[in-house]
Amino acid sequence: MIQLQSISKGILISIGMSVTLIQAQSIADTLKGKAFIDEMAGQYGYSRNDLQALFSQVSLDKAMIRSALTMVFNSTVGTKVF
Repeated sequence: MIQLQSISKGILISIGMSVTLIQAQSIADTLKGKAFIDEMAGQYGYSRNDLQALFSQVSLDKAMIRSALTMVFNSTVGTKVF
């Protein structure tokens, strides 16, 4: 359970750090989004157009990310994470 919390916290921290650079643009329009689409299309054969259409509908909500980060941090206070 502690390892899962640690992994979750790490993922959310990474997302939170990325969110600070992203305003209201869709994920498909970001450099990381484009790189992810390229990787999924090139290495795994997914349709680039389908991925672009999907991720153009997705944007990050800073308030939601902050809320999730707060929940994870609050749930790990006082626990050992190693």
